[in-house]
Amino acid sequence: RFERLFMSYYLAFWKTKQTNKDNQAVYEKLADEKLVKGLENLPEKEILDEIAIVFKDWEQADRYTYESKDKKSGFQVSVTPQFFQAVCYHMKGDDMNKLIQVALEFGCRLYDPQTGERFDQA
Repeated sequence: RFERLFMSYYLAFWKTKQTNKDNQAVYEKLADEKLVKGLENLPEKEILDEIAIVFKDWEQADRYTYESKDKKSGFQVSVTPQFFQAVCYHMKGDDMNKLIQVALEFGCRLYDPQTGERFDQA
């Protein structure tokens, strides 16, 4: 769980049945919008719909960009067929954990590109 307030932080998610991959290499390919063998495709629309439901009290600039009502924090989501990522700005840990929970609902585990750690266990 994230508990601190982060200035900006990346949360990356993908779905795989394998846990022995070079996660940094997978992340780099996915961030470059390349397909990675062995990863499952994600339901892009459903993920975006669920984020909109979970963050219904936030202001949406567009389908991918959210800002808190007090304008002190926000995030931007990008979604590809195998990957989604949130770039969080000044977000509280509890709000970041909501994004992690959305990902878990779709079988996606968190990869933290800042630390290089993949959280393959619930």
